[in-house]
Amino acid sequence: MTKEMKMEFVDEIATQLTEERFGEEMYESKDSTDDSFGLREEAQDFYNEKYDELEALYDSINNRLNQQDVKDMVEGFRK
Repeated sequence: MTKEMKMEFVDEIATQLTEERFGEEMYESKDSTDDSFGLREEAQDFYNEKYDELEALYDSINNRLNQQDVKDMVEGFRK
């Protein structure tokens, strides 16, 4: 999986968790002149925390899978 794919995957899950937690209260108007919206501060903090947790979990699982792949490959060479 590419770095971009990993980031998209983690972002999607973090966004879904944030939407579940904050619902309609997730966004606030950032600029009254152009109707731009952004995450409320509390929602942004929550998103950042979840993103970091999910990225760490993903990296941990990916590292373990890669280690197992190497073990399997070495075992295959020994046969």
